[in-house]
Order: sequence, then structure tokens, then C-alpha cells
Amino acid sequence: MKDNLWRVLIIDDSPEDRQAMRLMLSESGLRFHITEADTGALGLRVCLDNEQGSPDCVLLDYHLPDYDAPELLAEIGGPESPCCPVVVVTGLSGSISGRTLLRLGAQDLIGKSWINSESLVRSIENAIERFGMVQRLREREELARQRAEEMETLMDSAPIAIFVSQDPECRNIKGNRLANQLYEAEQDQNISAGSTLGEPIDSTLRFFQGGRELCPSELPMQTAMRERREIRGDETDAVLPSGRTITLLGSARPLFNDTGRVRGSIGAFIDITERKHMEQSLRESENRFRSLFESSADALALYDSRGYIDCNEACLRMFGCAKREEFLRRHPSDFSPLNQPDGRDSKALAQEIIETTFKNGKHRFDWQHLRFDGTEFPTEVLLTVVEFQGKPVIYAVARDISERKAILASLAEAKNAAEQANQAKSLFLANMSHEIRTPMNALVGMTELCLKTNLSEQQRNYLGKIKIASNALICIIDDILDFTKIEADKLALFEQPFILPQVLDNLASLLVHRAHNKGLELAIHLEPGLASKTFLGDPQRLGQVLINLVGNAIKFSSRGQVRVSVSEQTQEQDRSILLFAVTDDGIGISPEEQSLLFQPFSQADASTTRNYGGTGLGLALSRRLVEMMGGVIGVNSVPDQGSTFHFTIRCALTDQAPVLFTGQIEADSSILARLRGADILLAEDAELSQEVICGLLTQAGMKVRLAVNGLEVLKEVEKSMPDCVLMDCQMPVMDGFEATRRLRAQERYRDLPIIALTANTMAGDREKCLTAGMNGFLSKPVNLGQLFAALAQWVRPRQAQTAESTPELPELPDLPGVDTGRGLQLVGGEASYYMSLLQQYRDNRASNFAELFRQAQQGGDWNLATRLAHNLKGVSRTLGMARLGNLAEQLEQAAQQGQAKVVTERLGVLEEELCSVLDGLIRLVEATPEPEPAADCQILISDLDRLLEEYDTAAIKIATRLKQSLVSSEYRAEAEAVYQATSRYDYPEARERLRRLTLALNFTVSGTKS
Repeated sequence: MKDNLWRVLIIDDSPEDRQAMRLMLSESGLRFHITEADTGALGLRVCLDNEQGSPDCVLLDYHLPDYDAPELLAEIGGPESPCCPVVVVTGLSGSISGRTLLRLGAQDLIGKSWINSESLVRSIENAIERFGMVQRLREREELARQRAEEMETLMDSAPIAIFVSQDPECRNIKGNRLANQLYEAEQDQNISAGSTLGEPIDSTLRFFQGGRELCPSELPMQTAMRERREIRGDETDAVLPSGRTITLLGSARPLFNDTGRVRGSIGAFIDITERKHMEQSLRESENRFRSLFESSADALALYDSRGYIDCNEACLRMFGCAKREEFLRRHPSDFSPLNQPDGRDSKALAQEIIETTFKNGKHRFDWQHLRFDGTEFPTEVLLTVVEFQGKPVIYAVARDISERKAILASLAEAKNAAEQANQAKSLFLANMSHEIRTPMNALVGMTELCLKTNLSEQQRNYLGKIKIASNALICIIDDILDFTKIEADKLALFEQPFILPQVLDNLASLLVHRAHNKGLELAIHLEPGLASKTFLGDPQRLGQVLINLVGNAIKFSSRGQVRVSVSEQTQEQDRSILLFAVTDDGIGISPEEQSLLFQPFSQADASTTRNYGGTGLGLALSRRLVEMMGGVIGVNSVPDQGSTFHFTIRCALTDQAPVLFTGQIEADSSILARLRGADILLAEDAELSQEVICGLLTQAGMKVRLAVNGLEVLKEVEKSMPDCVLMDCQMPVMDGFEATRRLRAQERYRDLPIIALTANTMAGDREKCLTAGMNGFLSKPVNLGQLFAALAQWVRPRQAQTAESTPELPELPDLPGVDTGRGLQLVGGEASYYMSLLQQYRDNRASNFAELFRQAQQGGDWNLATRLAHNLKGVSRTLGMARLGNLAEQLEQAAQQGQAKVVTERLGVLEEELCSVLDGLIRLVEATPEPEPAADCQILISDLDRLLEEYDTAAIKIATRLKQSLVSSEYRAEAEAVYQATSRYDYPEARERLRRLTLALNFTVSGTKS
């Protein structure tokens, strides 16, 4: 009996019996830990307790309130898997079968009537011992079963077919899975290791060797049993029951019983059919390789770590070897000069290349080789690591490139000559540009000055046509130079914030007159919502493409309409793809001609008798510009029905304020007003250019000083620092670049505005000017709008303007939330115009903002809500309402992110500020007396008539002011008609409507009563 404490569980519903058995165990003198249970359920929980573990023995009463002994034995585990030994203790006699209980899992049965301490302890010991024996027997059986399963698994997973025969006749053969597959057993039989094939192996398979069929006694398994030794068979062909022939490589050994007699045999066979096929394929492949190897025109060789091991005839011819022995077992450096063309040692470099090739698997390079006779020649070499006869070798392919090198040398010479010619062309174009632009500057400038004098109608007509022809010539020069820049990859786009209405206004101002002269209507449509968005891009280059396409549409049309439409194709986060389309009712283009349209110097009609002029560069240049802006351009056209040219560009959206730019238009009066009295130093050596620019600046109210070279510029600046220097770049004595560098070298002139004024417009000229320290860049001939815009950007006149030339900004009453001084500055100091904008803001922009915004918010349309807040932000800031603009920006950001709670909070704050501003605007308008129409309209009508005659897009601004001044009068319908015609760029109709309004007001155009 063990010395450790035994745990005994007594399950009995009688307290007296439990107490009696406890006393018997204690009287034995042995150590027991006794647990009691008065029900079967409680006893079962103790037996199955995973934490405490099962007791060492259970003393079980036969009858219990909830269980009897057989039932509880079944719950504890039964005879198959009992958790602990059980001794049944009963007070009954004669009615209980001990055999039955033992069969159910009990180890012993004792009666309560004759039980004593000694018998109880002995019964416990016997039960524990029998239980242990049974458990050990079960464990050995389980181990034997597992080993048998492992053996079967091992046999099934073995990569060979195994056959086992337990009789000398090789009948009753068993085999593993591969053996059964060898017999082509059906898959649905699920045959596994140990399955009986059921027939002698010789009755199911036929074996052949050397073309002779083998008899059963010659097979490995029979031979092994007969000769009582292991047999290693040769390759044997076997014909399966299906008729398929395979090749087997097998061995067999006999099996002996305890007396040493042969009781069977075991055979192992490998199906080498696939391997045989692969070996045959490999032999065929080697034969093909050898054939290609020998017939190749390139030099081929195999190299291992000891040297060349094989080569073809072409290799021997290339290196001038008479026989293979002269080439084999040599190192590549043996066929190389001491040094390569770059000066590196050939032997060291060759060894480095070999190691690199073995590491990376492939290497391509050029190499200077040496023939057997000592002559050098260049080669192109490709090294590849391949497996040859079971080991890695380098497969080398070498090609003599002497002829290619000669061709490349001649091409390099030709390329150098072409580059020199290209440089000469660029230099010629630069000089041509300078030489042409300098007289063109005088021609255009003098024409501008002359048009501002008193002229007869005939003279004005002639000068107007000179101006049109001059501008056309400048456009041709610009197209040629731009295309040259693109070809040299030197044309750059300049990104800046811009708005589409300004691009389209500039387009209309340039081309509407030309369209009307041909009896065509120019219609422009901008998709709703795009007018309020600000984009990042190059508006000048975008305008250049539009001007080219619309100009072509006008040129090739004689009736109908030219339509320009702009829409947003897609929007992705903060980027838009804009779609532009230009449609005409002109002559159309055939499919054959369409394929040539966007090629340089190509035209649909290239004959000498063609009706339409042009250089053939416009569309090619447009295509390249569109591609630079991330888009594509195309055309849809039907002959005699018209054409639609369409293109896309990619633009980023921005909240930055748009940069105002000017095209071929006059500067507006607000810019000129700010420049009056400015001190301008003009550095120009050409007399005509001096006269033109001095005249233009003087007419605009500026003071102009003159310097004819860079040295005089330094003297004039030293004498009195001007507000701005207009610096010609090419001047005698000292050019503009050097003069600028010297000025910038002095601290006091670091902020002096210097604007380049030059006829050089080739690639790099702008960058060269900016690098020298100039602030801006203007090309000749001078465009007035661009000139005054550049001056307005940089010039801040230090001289006080006279009262006559500088009208003071009118004072407006204080308005809650509105900086009226700032608002007046933004509209050029025009009080009546500013008042009309405030009235529009009150009536159209802001009064229903909160209602529209809430509708969008409730409908879940956050895009619309964001746009509403964005629009309110922009117009509020423009009119001097800074705080309201900031609140609108905060609301815009919250709406953009869909933050409903934050939107509600910020909308409430914005509404309070908006109500305060609108109340002030209502009081302002009520307090402002209605002007007499005659007092305000005379100058407006005169200015508008002039602008309409010149097709100036500034006309829309004057038409708006005229409409606002007459909004409360009986003439409001006539004024509205003038405004509508002007806004759609129908300037002839607008002039007719203005004439009717003038007659209704009883005014002449000059403002005098008729």
C-alpha cells in the first residue's frame, strides 16, 4: 500500500452507514482523506471535479434517493472509460449480481452486514490495484493502436509503392496508397494502407525487361523469398490492367517467422516513368541546344570557375582561334587588353563581373576584347547563369559591335551638328524676336497714341486696321516662339489663382468684334456654380488656347453662331477637371483632314489657292498647352455642318484671392487713378520706343525720366530714387542685367521696383531677368493693359497727387459690420457703384441665405451648403465685411466636413452678424436720396457708348451701374435691356438699346440735352 494519503469518497444516504465506514477506515491505522456525499448527484460532481481531480476510490451505496449503483456507474464513465475505481457497498443480499456490477465498471462488491475494517481496507486496495491494471492495459492497447495508425500513415505518405505478401505464393498482397494507385484502383474505393489487392501480383501486372516478358519467378518479391536475400532489381517496364505501360525501379526482401522460415516478402517500387520522359526530353533539349549553340552567328561560350569549358565555331572565328584547345580553359582576361577604355584593369574588372553574375544571375555590358593576333575590337556581352551537367556555369553571348560603334560615332557627330544648328536657330529666333519686336513696339505704341488724338473717321479706320494687323503679326511671332520653347522643353506654366469669368471676359473682348464683323453671334455659356470658384492654373495659357480655337471658329464660319461652353466634368476632393467646347456652324472638316489638324505646320487646306490663312501652328500649340495642363484635346466635325473642338484641363481649387490679369485690353480707370503722379524712370536706348512709352505713361498722368543705358540709370537713381524703373535689357555701355545687379547690391535699393521691358521672349529670358533681381517681366511690343497692371502691382507713388488728378474717396456713414473705406477701395472709389453693390447684396445675396442654407442642410446636400457658405464668404469680404466673411468661412469648413452639430452652432452666430449688417444696409438705402437720372446717367452713357464701340469687357461694369442708377425710375426696363445685351457680349445690340435709352432720357451721347 502506498505511503501517500488516499482520497476516498463515501456516497451513501445513511449518515449512520457513512459514520460506520469512516470509523472502520480510521481504525485501520492507515492515512485516508475522506469526503462524503448523501446523494448521487453530489457524489458525481465530486468525481468529475476537474480542479480537485477524481478520488482514489469511491465507496458507493447501491440504492440512493436519485441514483442506483448501475446508473451512477454509467455517469462516472462505465467500463469503457471510468474516471476512478468504485466499490459497491450494499445492505441487500441475494438480489444483486456482482458480475453485473463488475461488467458495469465496479471493481468490487461488499455487503454492509459483514463488512469490517480489515475487509473494507482490503477491498479498497484490490479495487485500486485492479483499476490501475486495467488502465495500464488500456494505455498499452491505445499505444499499439496509435503505432499501427502511424505505420499506416507512414506507408501512405511514403513516396514509393509498397507491397506486402504474407504467404510464399505472393497471394493476399496488401499495399499502401501508391501501391493501390499503381494498380489503378478507383478513387471512390478510398483504398488506404493495408488494403488487400486480392490477387497475385503476376496475375494483374505484366513485366518486361529488354523487350522480354518476365515470368513470376523472375520478379523481385518471388526471387527474394526463393533466394532468402534482398534483391535490388533493375529498371522494369510494367503493363497495367488498363494497358498503360510504366517504368518501375524496385527492390524486395524476404520476411521470416520466429523459426526462421520464410513467411512472405515486402517489395518497394518507384514509378520512374516521368523521370524517364524527362531524361529523354533533356537529351533532346541538349541536342537542340547543341545545334543552336553551334549554328548561332553570335560568339557563344560556357564558363565555370576554372575557365571556358565550351564554345561554338563563331566564337573561334571572332577571336581568331584555329582550334578549340586555344580557347578552352582560358580566363576572359586572356582575350582582353591590359586596361579597358575607362582605364580600369581588365583582369580585376572581369573577375568582379564574373562574381556579380554568379550572384545576380545576369549581367550585360560592353567590353574591349583582344583577338589571338593582338588586334582590339569592341563587343556587347550578355552573361547568364545556367545549369550545365548538374552545376552552375556562365553562358556568355558576345557580339562584335565595331560597325555599330562606327555608326554611333557618326550619329553623335550628326547630333552635335544638329544641336549646333538648333542653337543657331534659337539664337536666330531670339535675335529675330528682338529685331522684330523693337520696331513693332514703336508701331503699336504710336498707333495707340495716335488713336487718342482728334482724328477723322477715315483716319481712325485706317489706324484701327493697322492696330489689328499689328496684333495679328505679334500673335504669329508669339506662336512661333512658343512652339520653339515647347520643342526645347523650355515653356513653363505659371500657376496663380484665377476665376473663369475673367478668362471669358478677356476672350469676348478680343473676338466679339471680329465675330460681329462677319455677321456671327458669339455666345458664351458658363455652367452655374463655376463663376464663384477660384482655380489654380495659368489663365493666360488657357486664354491662349481658347482664343486660338474661337479665332479659328470665326475664321472658318460665314453664318450662324460660335458657341463657347464651360462645364465641370468631374471634381475629386480639391481638384476639378474642366471641359471646354467651342462649336461653330462653319465649313466643317473631313475625317482625313481631322487626323492632320494637331500636327505642326499642318492645315486642313494647305493648297496655294486656299481661302484661309495661318501658319498651321495654332492647333499644334494648343494641343501641347492642353497636355501640359493635364488634359486632352479633340474634334468632332461634319463637312458643311460645322465643328466642335473640345478639351479638358485639370485645376486645383483654392480659397486664395484671384490674381487679376489683363489681356489685350485697356486698363480700367481705378488702376490709372492709383498711378497718377508716379515717378517712372525709363531705361531705353531706342528713340522710337522712348517716344512711345513716354507718351503712353505721360498721357496716364505719370512723370517720366529717361536713361539711355545702365550707367545713366545708376546716376538717375542716385540723383532721385524713382517709384519704379522700366529696364530695357539690351543697352549700350551697361545692359539692364548689370545695372539691376548693381542696384540690388546696395541696401537702400533692395525694394526699388524694377520691371524688365524687353523684346527678348525666348526660353529662359524671364528667369534670367528675375535672377538678376528684377520684379517683373514685360515683352515688347507693350500691351497697355499688362503694362499698367504690372505698374499697379509694384508701384506705390510717393509723390502726393494733385486734387485735380486724385479724387478723394467719398465718405459713407458708419455701418455695423462693414468697413466702407475698404469696400470703396476695392471698387476703385466709385461711391454710386459701391452703393449699388451693397443694395444687390441686401436684395439678392444675403437676405435669403439662411433659408437656402437650412434647406440644403435638411436635405443632406452638404455640397450645396458648402457652396452657399463659400459664395457668401467671397462677396462679404469683397464689400468690406471682414467678420461676416470669416464666420462664413468657418461655416463652410464645417459644412464641407458634414459636422451637423457644429454647422448649427456656427449658423446661429453667422445669422446674428448677418441680421446686423442687413439692418444697417436697409437704413443706409432708406437714408440715401434718389438721384435725378440726368445727374448720374450722362457720364455713364457716354463711357458705356465708348466701351461698347471698342468691344471692351469693362462695359459690363458700367452697364451694371447704369441699371442700378435707374432701377427706381420709369426707364428701368430700357436700362435692363442694355444690361442684358452687354452681359451676353452682344455689343451691337447693346449699342442699339443704349441709343433708345438715350432718346428716352432726351440725352445726346455726350450728355448734352438734345
